[in-house]
Amino acid sequence: MPNFRIRAAGKKTAEIYLYDVIGQDWWGGITAKDFAEALKSAGDIDTIKLRVNSPGGDVFDGFAIYNQLARHSARVEVDVDGEAASIASIIIMAADEIRVADNAMIMIHDPWSFAVGSAEALRDKAMLLDQVKGSLLRTYAARTGQTEDTLSEWMSAETWFDAAQAKQNGFADAVTEPVRMAASARGTVPWIRHMPGARRHQRPTSHYVASRSAMAAAKISDLGRRVRALT
Repeated sequence: MPNFRIRAAGKKTAEIYLYDVIGQDWWGGITAKDFAEALKSAGDIDTIKLRVNSPGGDVFDGFAIYNQLARHSARVEVDVDGEAASIASIIIMAADEIRVADNAMIMIHDPWSFAVGSAEALRDKAMLLDQVKGSLLRTYAARTGQTEDTLSEWMSAETWFDAAQAKQNGFADAVTEPVRMAASARGTVPWIRHMPGARRHQRPTSHYVASRSAMAAAKISDLGRRVRALT
């Protein structure tokens, strides 16, 4: 799993790279179980340094990772090296300190899902998405100090924050020196509608497109339970 790894970074310090989609798909991804096992393998630590470059993914895996970090006794320091989009932007809210590289971005948006079925089934799915949005809003508000009304408007518009904007609006505590954008074979993801220029020009691989199409078909019967976050 080259896009997710943990290493010792000094005495009682673990550095974790979260450089992939959140949740499992046919070509990888980082699940809450993967993350829990990584934290357990780190042993007795005082500091977690989490490095993030993720377009987001599964909202429930993301909330589980957030809660693992929030409950951990270690100090959590996050560096956004590329992007923290969709549910990845929720994960970083668990940190004691959030640093965003000058050339990195954070994106928040409304939760999103596929749905098929009767009118009643679609109404149920819409209600579930509203419940998920409420959870996202409360988590953002607690960390940023922004009102839920303001956050809701930003989410509905699918809002991208550069490093300075992230700091200004409470999504980050500091802006750091720019880093080279980590390469990713993921390309575009279906839950991001308004991608900034740098990400828009990345071409998705054929493996990525095939896997997403297959996932949509394979998970169609499970969509009432699984929701993808568009942050």
